[in-house]
Amino acid sequence: MRKLPFFIGLCFSIPNSLSAQCLSQPVCPATAQMVCDTTENNNFYWGDFYNSVTHVADLGEVPIALSMQIVDSCGVGSVQVSFVLFLDLNGDGLRETAVASNALDAPGVIDYDNATNPNYTGGQPATFDGRPVPNGQKYQFAIEKTVQDSLIAVQVRWVNALYPNDYVLPELPAGAHRIEWRFEKNGAVKTC
Repeated sequence: MRKLPFFIGLCFSIPNSLSAQCLSQPVCPATAQMVCDTTENNNFYWGDFYNSVTHVADLGEVPIALSMQIVDSCGVGSVQVSFVLFLDLNGDGLRETAVASNALDAPGVIDYDNATNPNYTGGQPATFDGRPVPNGQKYQFAIEKTVQDSLIAVQVRWVNALYPNDYVLPELPAGAHRIEWRFEKNGAVKTC
C-alpha cells in the first residue's frame, strides 16, 4: 500500500467589473488542500501516464471531493457554472494538462499537455479510464449541481453516458493540482 501526497490549490479572485451583486461566496479556501491516500492503486485508472520524478507508470489515484458553494441572492435566472482542473500528470511540478468542463473529451480520455493552448484545446489524447467496459460506461468529468433556496453547491464528479445522473467521486492521480471554478449570472462573474 502506497501513501501518496495529493494537493489541490484553490485560488480566489473577484473581477472588478461586476454588473450585479447577486452572487456571493460563503467560503473560498485560501490554502491548498492536502489529502493523504492509503488506498491501493487501481490499475484501470491513469494507466497511460508516466511520472518522470518517481519513474512510475500507471499513476496512483486518490478519491477526492472537489466542491464549492455560492449564494444567489437575485433569484431570477440561473447561475452558469464551469471549472477548469489543472493537473500535473508527469510529476514535474508544472500543471501541463487542463480538463475544462465546457469542452470535455471523449469518454475515458483527456487531452494531455494542453494547459497552455487556447481554450485548452489540442494536446495528446490519453486514457484515464481504462476499465474493460463499453465506451458508454467509461467515465467523463462533470459537474453535479445542487440548489437549495439561494445556496448552490457544485462538485466535480465522474459520470458515464449509460447512467448520466449517477455521480461518482473522481479519483485523481496524486500530485499538486489546481481547480478554478467560474460562476456567471446576468453578466456578473465570480471565480474561485
